[in-house]
Amino acid sequence: IVDGSLKGRQDGAARAAESKPIRMRGIRIQPTAATAPSTAPGCPRTNSIVALDVKFDLNSAVLTAEAYRTLRQMAEAMRRRELVSCHFAIEGHTDATGQAAYNDVLSKKRADSVKQFLLSMDVKGSRLVTVGKGSREPLNAANPAAGENRRVQFRIVGAATN
Repeated sequence: IVDGSLKGRQDGAARAAESKPIRMRGIRIQPTAATAPSTAPGCPRTNSIVALDVKFDLNSAVLTAEAYRTLRQMAEAMRRRELVSCHFAIEGHTDATGQAAYNDVLSKKRADSVKQFLLSMDVKGSRLVTVGKGSREPLNAANPAAGENRRVQFRIVGAATN
């Protein structure tokens, strides 16, 4: 499904199609339990998670060389017709090693760093909102201090209305 349209499909087939990830050169859009098909061309599914590997060093909001490579791919994908109408929440996360208030600020700074880079790659700011989630949603809940919890992820939050 590229345009989010499920017209003409039976309910079971539609549900199966909605649960499959969409892949674009290095980017995977993974539906969540709350995912809803979009009615806008150029935006497949709202509330889907865009799976990327944008990690950060401890106590840092500075993008790494690997993060720059990944975000260049994301910027390119965001300009493609499959995503051009999507609006995104850039969600910053931390590990659980710091105080909650500090982690909230740091996670927002991480999301803001990513947004600034995407703006420099000609992604429209009106399509992006940043959110700091602190350490509340770890990828590795078994080890809240693990490095993989220091990350940003993208969520499709809607589509442009014309």
